[in-house]
Amino acid sequence: MRTEVAMPHMGMSMEEGKILTWLKPVGAKVERGEAIAEVETDKSTVVLEAPSGGTLIEVIVAQGAVAPVGAMLAVIDDGAPVAEDAASAPPLARPVAAALTPASAPVLTPAPMSRTGRVRATPLARRLALQRGIDLREVQGSGPEQTVGKAEVEAFLAQSEVQHTQPVEERVNASPVARRLADGWGIDLTRVKGSGPGGRIVKEDVEDVVATRPPVAAGGPTQTAADKVKRVPLSKIRLLAGRRMSESKAAAPHFYVSMDIEMSRALAFRDSLKARGVEISVNDLILRAATLALLKHPMLNAQFAGEEVHVFPHINLAVAVALDEGLVTPVVHNCESLSLTQLADAARTVIQNARAGRQRPQELEGGTFTVTNLGMFGVTHFHAIVNPPQAAILAVGTVRRVPAFDEHDRVVARQWLNATVSADHRVTDGAAVAQFMQEVKRILEDAFELL
Repeated sequence: MRTEVAMPHMGMSMEEGKILTWLKPVGAKVERGEAIAEVETDKSTVVLEAPSGGTLIEVIVAQGAVAPVGAMLAVIDDGAPVAEDAASAPPLARPVAAALTPASAPVLTPAPMSRTGRVRATPLARRLALQRGIDLREVQGSGPEQTVGKAEVEAFLAQSEVQHTQPVEERVNASPVARRLADGWGIDLTRVKGSGPGGRIVKEDVEDVVATRPPVAAGGPTQTAADKVKRVPLSKIRLLAGRRMSESKAAAPHFYVSMDIEMSRALAFRDSLKARGVEISVNDLILRAATLALLKHPMLNAQFAGEEVHVFPHINLAVAVALDEGLVTPVVHNCESLSLTQLADAARTVIQNARAGRQRPQELEGGTFTVTNLGMFGVTHFHAIVNPPQAAILAVGTVRRVPAFDEHDRVVARQWLNATVSADHRVTDGAAVAQFMQEVKRILEDAFELL
């Protein structure tokens, strides 16, 4: 039986991915879950795993090519015979990306689905749709069980070419991300040469145009070659982060709650574990305290959804990691079911994978609450921007030794840490966040509950 390898959907913002490297050649034997390719997304480089075991019999999207989410990339054959009830069905079909449709996007009539939830289409139809940047959900099939064939895709293309109701630029073969980027920079897409499948304009093409644009004159004396400003193109991660943070700040009414936490017991607890050969960092203690506090205050483990709030059943902590090309937030899933040491191991793994550029798809999506720590840089306190679509983010500074008064009014040395929650006022309020912070403070100052 043949199994398709599709471009995975890794996060709500992802619309396409680029095949950096095929780790397995055609004809190679692969095991289920084995790394077969490296994919570059708008967030990071991730490892693509084989959905089943067998032989890699075909690679459809070559190295360096860009493909939309859900597009068929390769085919694996496990050698098993095809069941009789599936013999007449289309062998492969492009899966529909499980992404939210932007409000500005047209409403699509769903194409017929197979029992596995995939659009029914022939391989030739899928390949043509991929080359011309067509979403198969827009094409009406006329084959058995309304399967979309090559003829239907060609008819859809012909119909699209004679429709002139949209501006010229709207008919340019460009990805949605490329269109948004071009709009932001005021670039005419009709003058951009596409490097994607079928000449499709992708993000890299627009970024290349931005990088080669001459600087805008700012008045004053003419600049000499030595005086010219160095122009550094933004990385994909920074471009995405800038757009998402701008949207978050504009859409979500932010407010901030800060609190000082006495860390002497927590640090002694960490040192005691270290003496026993258990490596636990201050950040691990904070992740554990945030998890326990979210169990008591679940409204911060949520997101705004129009006229209601969605409260998540699991606590998936996104951990901010600084890379040269920008900030990424790999996710540790189901933290409520992990012990302190298990949480520390899981966090260490996703952080190392992010720094090595080898994140797994599941490490990029599903975050419900974010923790960002700048303590290693000596930052005492800061306010973070909520990571959409989450409702809150915890920003942590460095542990610092300061003088304080004890219960007898004597000046003693204390280990203080400042933590600040930035929250979406549509989801929660100051009193609720203050209670969450009180719980984080109580857990860290008591320390024993961290186990």
